[in-house]
Amino acid sequence: MLWQVFLARAESRLSCAAIRGSRMENEFKPGDIVQLKSGGPPMTVSEVPKGSATRYICVWFKGASKEQAGFEADSLKPYVAPVKA
Repeated sequence: MLWQVFLARAESRLSCAAIRGSRMENEFKPGDIVQLKSGGPPMTVSEVPKGSATRYICVWFKGASKEQAGFEADSLKPYVAPVKA
């Protein structure tokens, strides 16, 4: 009986660790080119979320001006350059 309780607790800990691990994996890495899912300019990922942070820091140029902002992963997608015919 005691071993069943121990086994149940161990399985629970492993499940929680797997869930936390999947959240901590970064979808993008520094240098990746991304775009907002709603459109906009191509942006370069400069920083990935660390610790409890959830935003990717991205940089892009607006004319000659360098812009920077943080975006949630679910608002970004990999940039795909348009195909020229």
